[in-house]
Amino acid sequence: HTVSNIQSAWQELQPLPKRLPSRRITLLRWTVAASVLFAVVISAALLFKINNNTSPQKTITNSIHKTAQQVLACGSRVTIFPGSSLTYPLSSEGNERHVILNGSGYFDVKTLANKPFIVTAGPVNIKVLGTAFHVFQTDTAITIKVVSGKILMSAAGQQLIISGGETASYLKNEKQLLRVQEQYTFHFDNEDLSVVLTALS
Repeated sequence: HTVSNIQSAWQELQPLPKRLPSRRITLLRWTVAASVLFAVVISAALLFKINNNTSPQKTITNSIHKTAQQVLACGSRVTIFPGSSLTYPLSSEGNERHVILNGSGYFDVKTLANKPFIVTAGPVNIKVLGTAFHVFQTDTAITIKVVSGKILMSAAGQQLIISGGETASYLKNEKQLLRVQEQYTFHFDNEDLSVVLTALS
């Protein structure tokens, strides 16, 4: 045999390179494209949801020696005690109305069906639909006095439903949520008369 014939015979014995079927390649490409498209759609949906539920916030601080009044976008009214601050949304859009109280205040919440009003006061969350209640904060406790309606008070994995005329406290050191007797003592030190009257109402 000649050298050229030997080389030709050797090449014929070599295995052909494996090739994926064209259908399999097409299916793989479509799968990758679908995965990328799905990820893009999910990311866009989450971004839209976050932007849609996020309302601009505003914080006001009462640095004067008398109570300050604030009407929220939903029509609810808040009395902010001296030395206290309130963070609240500038619009009433979304599934809930959420405000943050640092200090003490009085809330007269407007009823809006299927849109609960939530007050965060330190570790305590107060959830209502429409009611009026006081929030008092000290170094050792957060006390809620309900004037009318009902609230759901929760803290440290505990919950209490408080009705009009009832009072409950969260003890910070003990991390305990409990009902308290209606008769308790207020201590006022050179407070403005409006603060005293609001607290006793």
